Amino acid sequence: MLRISDPLPLDAATLVDIITEGHRLNAGRWPVWQYVQHQMDQAGYDAAQALEDLPRWTHQYGPTWSDSGHGIEPGPGDRIAVTVGGLGHASGHWAGGFCRAFLAAMHLAAVRQREVQPHPDRAENLVLQGAPLVRAVNMRASTSLSDDQLLGILKREPITAGGIQTNTDSVTWSWDVTRLRTHAFREATDIQDLLAALDEALGTRSTVHIDSSPVPHAALTDAFDHLDLAWRSIYSEKLLQVNRLGVIASMIDSVDSRETFDSRCTALTDVLSTMRVPARADAPQAGTLHRLRLSLTDSLKDDQHPAIRAIGTLQHVVAVRNAAGHPSSAHKQEPAFVALDLDHVRGDWEKSWNIVVRRTVEALREIRNGVLQQEAQLP
Repeated sequence: MLRISDPLPLDAATLVDIITEGHRLNAGRWPVWQYVQHQMDQAGYDAAQALEDLPRWTHQYGPTWSDSGHGIEPGPGDRIAVTVGGLGHASGHWAGGFCRAFLAAMHLAAVRQREVQPHPDRAENLVLQGAPLVRAVNMRASTSLSDDQLLGILKREPITAGGIQTNTDSVTWSWDVTRLRTHAFREATDIQDLLAALDEALGTRSTVHIDSSPVPHAALTDAFDHLDLAWRSIYSEKLLQVNRLGVIASMIDSVDSRETFDSRCTALTDVLSTMRVPARADAPQAGTLHRLRLSLTDSLKDDQHPAIRAIGTLQHVVAVRNAAGHPSSAHKQEPAFVALDLDHVRGDWEKSWNIVVRRTVEALREIRNGVLQQEAQLP
């Protein structure tokens, strides 16, 4: 079986080089598929076939990355990128800087993990802020990457994407390395070591079983309804302001395209946005789900409670929707796809929607359990 560190087939190596060179010529922006197709044709290769034949490993990881997914040809104007695993095989010097930067980031994350002195009774969150991290990476790797360029690398790698957090202003970002597995990368010093570390972390065919079967038709409606009843039992007022739960029930119908998937995510997000959660005085502009997180954290006194983590799941669902409809939020898509396990079925929109519904139902049930654990807080 081909490993990440093994040489790529000639057509795949050519594809990687063309995309990487396009990135260099395009001032650090990944090229569109039409450009790649033309350059591959000039080199004597069928770009679509080369893309379809690329090897894939855990999390559908491969040498390239695009919104379209493995085996699905991007549109002419869709951008296509090269992963760190692909950059490690690129022939140009341009790619080497990005590999060194990724390795430097992993080394800095490992240092942060080693220097912490945790308390035996509580965990500490290990977070690196974007701008200082970029400066440290550039110094260690002898590169000159921008904040956006390093963010673009980390958010597309399944190893690192889940820890990326961006502020609502989309200007600043941070990287939570609390759960990051760095051991395979700590002794890596060059590109070959980096590829070997990727082999250890990702270089097996994906055997993870993700339940992508449809949920029972009434499950989503019941989950919303039960959460609303629990909220009313504590606060004596409705949480959801949905006129007809039949709107929710209709979301279970089959999905046959990216457009339908996006519209369902929009409808689901619209329902979530109807939650009436009082704003906290110190966060009057917080969004609906963030207000819910603050409310439950205050009352449960446990920021690791399953209900709090479940709110994070719903925030990932909203991120999937926002990334599809708002270009300024596109950077949030990959972390959300990884967190929801959508990367395992990328491009299969029916299975993707089934997973979103299943994750949403599970999250709503956990939040309901958290609400019922609160003491009544009467006005």
